[in-house]
Amino acid sequence: MKNWTRLLGAVALLNGCADFDPAVEGEAERLDAQSQALSTTDVFGFEDLSQWTVAGGTKQAFSPASQGARALGVAGFHYTSIVSKPISQLSGVTSQLALDVRLPATAAWGDLRLIVRAPSKGIWYGDLGAKPLSALASGAYRTVTFDVPPAIRAALESQPSDFTLEIAVNAPGFSAPVAFDNVRFVGAVQSSVVEIRAPLVDDVAFLDVNGLRHSVGHWGQPSAEASAWRDVSRWFSNGKNQIRLLAVNTGGAQAFEFQLRLNGTTVVDINCETDGCETKPDGGVILDQVIDLPALTLAPARTVTVTSPVAGKLYVNDEYTGLTTPATLKLPAGAHRLGLGVSNDVPSALTGRFYEESVVVGGQNLSVTLGDEPALPTQYAARIAILPMRRARALDSGGLAVLTDAQIARFAGQFAATRDAWVKPLSYGLQTWNITLLPTEEQIDMVGTTFDSFPDHACEVLGTSKYGNLLSQYDVVMVHMSNYDEQQGFEIGRGSAGMGGRCGQIQAHWGAGLASNAPMPVILHELLHSYEFHNQSVLGLYNGFGGLHGAEVHGFQSDGSQGEREWVEWYRYFMRGQVAERADQSATVNLPAPVTNPDYYVGTFGSFRRGLWLAP
Repeated sequence: MKNWTRLLGAVALLNGCADFDPAVEGEAERLDAQSQALSTTDVFGFEDLSQWTVAGGTKQAFSPASQGARALGVAGFHYTSIVSKPISQLSGVTSQLALDVRLPATAAWGDLRLIVRAPSKGIWYGDLGAKPLSALASGAYRTVTFDVPPAIRAALESQPSDFTLEIAVNAPGFSAPVAFDNVRFVGAVQSSVVEIRAPLVDDVAFLDVNGLRHSVGHWGQPSAEASAWRDVSRWFSNGKNQIRLLAVNTGGAQAFEFQLRLNGTTVVDINCETDGCETKPDGGVILDQVIDLPALTLAPARTVTVTSPVAGKLYVNDEYTGLTTPATLKLPAGAHRLGLGVSNDVPSALTGRFYEESVVVGGQNLSVTLGDEPALPTQYAARIAILPMRRARALDSGGLAVLTDAQIARFAGQFAATRDAWVKPLSYGLQTWNITLLPTEEQIDMVGTTFDSFPDHACEVLGTSKYGNLLSQYDVVMVHMSNYDEQQGFEIGRGSAGMGGRCGQIQAHWGAGLASNAPMPVILHELLHSYEFHNQSVLGLYNGFGGLHGAEVHGFQSDGSQGEREWVEWYRYFMRGQVAERADQSATVNLPAPVTNPDYYVGTFGSFRRGLWLAP
């Protein structure tokens, strides 16, 4: 298995960053993993009656069916509610929903009602109306059709993850069962169904559809999830679509497998092992392919015009578009989340706030104003623990460094200043840090071969029984130690700072020249390593060539264009996902300035928008 920590933090930008990969990193799971992903086909045919819950009457398999091998029969009720399990792969949505019903005898009264729900799309109780049972002849299946209102249809076309259908029946008490079968969408030309899967992605792949980027897969994705077909029709629009597939290697071994099928037929099948993707062991785009699909039968894209009281950077579904408001873009039908980042990027007075609004693209063009409502509050408070280690000894010299209370207080103050001066505004106010200064460790000595080796060993303290549960309480643990012999009055060694996923180490000399209330670039740098690791390994997103250490590759210099010191300008773009990148860039060639005609934008905005390791 590829060592993500090695890939993301191996090259030092600030005198070198070392890496540590505690065993607990295996805890990380995909945030959107589901135990069972049900499709329309799995549920609507009633072949598996366990997919339906019946409240009222006796549930039983019924034959004959109107399609397939069986139907659902319910007997002995006056009122019953039949509810499906949640469907996460809803397809073929049209303006009408039909159901086959077989009555055992003529009904003098009663009705049949359909109710749809999709809380993730704002549909808590979508009543499609009632149909009288008296209109149905008995002894054979009769099709009952319900109109789907445009707003509900648009929401369902946007692929909710929690769609359920309720069949509510109020009827005379039949002794024989009433049969239900073959729920389906009707009333329009069958929409195109586009599905993808990526059984092997080493390291990251994404699909650009009409200018919007979507994740295809990433290294470490659960094999069952990676191999399953995903209905991604909602990414596309009616007619021809501009489609570009990119696979990226971040260093070391590389591999990629991808298939796309249209209406059940595989039309794209790529395997780098046989199709000869570019070899880029130092990292880079190993596959850049335009996909040419025939014209699709889907809802048309609509023009969305976005304005704002104050100009800001425009995001769609957490992806930076490269646009500044006012802006106009085309979006496919369905639900989208529009975001606006507004900031004052003056180094001495940084500010940032983020506005967001969900829209449903349906039958008409839209005009949206962002920023006329309150900005989003803090979305996540990352839990950061500082663990001061009183003594550190280097075996090569026998030197003993002792961390003083004054050094500890200075470091804690600089940590808080880094949060307030940089993390809050540079994340548009979406994140803050809840910083806990743990009691100073007085009993356990840190031991390393040299002071340069401490970044490799500092976090071994988390393997002790005393600190073994820290990563269940904190997103990140930062070990703080001294490299200064107070009695002798001089430094006895100097090592690099380092971060390995969720635990890092910073020696006291990094803050020695700064006031206790001054932000420290090294603190921000090391914590950003944790964010980039999370962004790629957990969220499956792409951080760009070189990740955090890719500043010069992307044309950024140590002193920012507006006077930001020690790479802070670079961190600003990186945190906001606004780093411009071209697919044909080299991961090893530094640029004199950022590119102005990028193919896409990269950075760690996903983790700043959604939360870090312990986010629910």
